[in-house]
Amino acid sequence: MSPSQPPRPAQRPWHNSSRDRPERPLDAAADDWIRCTQQCCIHETAVVSLGAYAGSVSSASDRRATRAAAEPSEPVADGGPAGSSGRRPATVAAVTKLAKVIVYVDLESEAAKRAKAQRFRDSDSWADRPERLAEIVASILDPATYQMNVALAAQLDDGREITGGGFGFGGPRDGVAAIWHRYRGPQLHDDPCENERLLHETYHVGLSDVEDAVNQMLGRDPEQHRPPRLSWDGLQRALADEGITVTEQQLIDTPLELVLSESAGAELGADAPPT
Repeated sequence: MSPSQPPRPAQRPWHNSSRDRPERPLDAAADDWIRCTQQCCIHETAVVSLGAYAGSVSSASDRRATRAAAEPSEPVADGGPAGSSGRRPATVAAVTKLAKVIVYVDLESEAAKRAKAQRFRDSDSWADRPERLAEIVASILDPATYQMNVALAAQLDDGREITGGGFGFGGPRDGVAAIWHRYRGPQLHDDPCENERLLHETYHVGLSDVEDAVNQMLGRDPEQHRPPRLSWDGLQRALADEGITVTEQQLIDTPLELVLSESAGAELGADAPPT
């Protein structure tokens, strides 16, 4: 630094604003399940795929990491704990880099569905609402619907994989209602009404629907309705336990890889990774 230049202000570390999500009551979880299975079809006009996001954000993420690594960590006042270096911990970009986010997708088994339904039956919360309980149990066990369970992980540039958090989603297996965001297949008929009838008869939930659901739950697709709370908090806490502070936007800007279990791949008609 030349004598004529003022000192450069030190970079402040990112602040993780996520807080532990309180456990939701059973009846609230039931409402979420009904909404998920009955209102899973979101018709929009555009979609951004996982691959497009990965390519478009990686260069911006690299630039932020390089800039942050070149700046010093922020000094702290004297009198800290014994052995302290007198500086705040560096941000994630200065010490390591998120190489990618990995989304592990698994199809909920029939046995898991039966166990979930039994937990509702065993709950005292439904003793005075038998009709509502019957509706929830029927929705869970409906063979015409599917449920996907997602686990999140972050792979760091040093090879470590940090796992934490996740979410679930589901809906009808077949018909137009199975389309999560937008149909991408070929036109089945020149007449719009006939084309829709054929979709009702032939369409089955596919990989693009899972991609759209994941993008929506993680806030990666601006063309879809953004949930009031994204599903990153569990992964953020897991990274924080390793001393890595990362914001939601950093995670959104990180390339994403979708990994299907064998059962999920079979449901979607897609290739699952070799075991």
